[in-house]
Amino acid sequence: MHGLDRRTRKSVGFPTAVAGSTTLVSRFSSGSLRCMLAEMEAHHRLRAEQLRAASTAFLRVRPAVVACGVLANGTLLANGGAPRQQLLAVGTIMGIGLAAFTLESLALRRRLVSERWLLTSLLLTLAALAFASAWTGGIASPLLPACSAPVVVALAAFGRARQARIMIAAGAGVAAILLVAPPLGPVPGTAPQITAVSWLIALALAWLAIVGLGDAHVRAGAALDALRRGAIAEAAARARETEALGAKVAHEIRNPLTSIKAMVQLAASAPANEREQQRMRVALSEIDRVERTLSDYLSLARPLADVSPELVDLAALFDDLALVFESRAAESGVAIRIDGASPWVLADPRRLREALTNLCANAIEAMPKGGTLTLASVRDNSCVAVLVRDTGIGMSADAVARAGEPFRSDRAGGTGLGLVLARSVARMYGGELTISSTPGHGTVIGISLPLGSGHGENPPRR
Repeated sequence: MHGLDRRTRKSVGFPTAVAGSTTLVSRFSSGSLRCMLAEMEAHHRLRAEQLRAASTAFLRVRPAVVACGVLANGTLLANGGAPRQQLLAVGTIMGIGLAAFTLESLALRRRLVSERWLLTSLLLTLAALAFASAWTGGIASPLLPACSAPVVVALAAFGRARQARIMIAAGAGVAAILLVAPPLGPVPGTAPQITAVSWLIALALAWLAIVGLGDAHVRAGAALDALRRGAIAEAAARARETEALGAKVAHEIRNPLTSIKAMVQLAASAPANEREQQRMRVALSEIDRVERTLSDYLSLARPLADVSPELVDLAALFDDLALVFESRAAESGVAIRIDGASPWVLADPRRLREALTNLCANAIEAMPKGGTLTLASVRDNSCVAVLVRDTGIGMSADAVARAGEPFRSDRAGGTGLGLVLARSVARMYGGELTISSTPGHGTVIGISLPLGSGHGENPPRR
């Protein structure tokens, strides 16, 4: 009998094997999660590269636009009778700025600009324009419209990022300083013309930035969509592989389990003593529990491609379930009732039967002191709620909230897969699983399914 003891220990240890297969599936899921995170990181990198390329193209073209503005405004300032000191100061600022833009453009012919570089360039541009505005009338300066250009470019480039907020704060600071500080020079006599040129230059730079960066966003979006579709397809393929792997592991466990059960049953038919008979009963009970777990898991892991929706006669299905559970219910003092006429529904017969079988088994186990198991259906427009009602011990609000989590059950030896399967059957057809329970009064579980068209309340039996 020592050999039988070892077999008994093996059978009791099979839940560990099931848990091991679950861990293996979890590792595959973790791998999928890591892959998706890597894809998200790649998405961010791609978007950043597109924006860097567009920003670099803008900075390469900026010197040509600014040169036109410097030439036009410098000429207007000189013809407006501006003081020599004002001409020298504004000319120096404009000349240094244009030279810096040109050198920057040359440097960017062989590299892409970084976000920090772009922000620094725009801040320096704003500072130079603010200084030139202070020399040409302060808050009344005709050069003030040009100060809006670097702020608009930053908003186009950075959107809601921190860099955009920095530029907005800098622009507001410049406006506040020019408002309260006395101007360093008078307003030029040709102020209207200079204002018009400043607006034209600001609009030209804003247009270049918005169009270029907008196109970059569109390109990045298209590339991200393509990558996202690829990631979704890969995740779906990994999910199918994981399903197939889990089913394969479950089958590999199930085959030797059948042989073990047969040997234990053979040994239990002629036990050496009462102690050995008790051990055999425990071993068979544990083997049955593992078999139920495997059956639930295989039902849940069955690929969606195997789903074959067709019209199902609920009345016939209820009758079959009542016959299947008749003896088991009688042993527990449970009466089975079928309430009202039942319509036809659209569902996969095998999955629906498995789901209702699990729910009925759970309901009988919830009534150890007897009660009533009711199978019913409630029709509502194009849907039918299939109800399994018991008068058992009921469930607490916390237990109802956690119901349906795989491998979590308040019932001794339960796996929680029965409710998971029932919920998957409902969601397959756009429905939902509902649970209503009161401790000490019983539980009602409903599966909503689409109504079979063309069939009334009392369909003909096939």
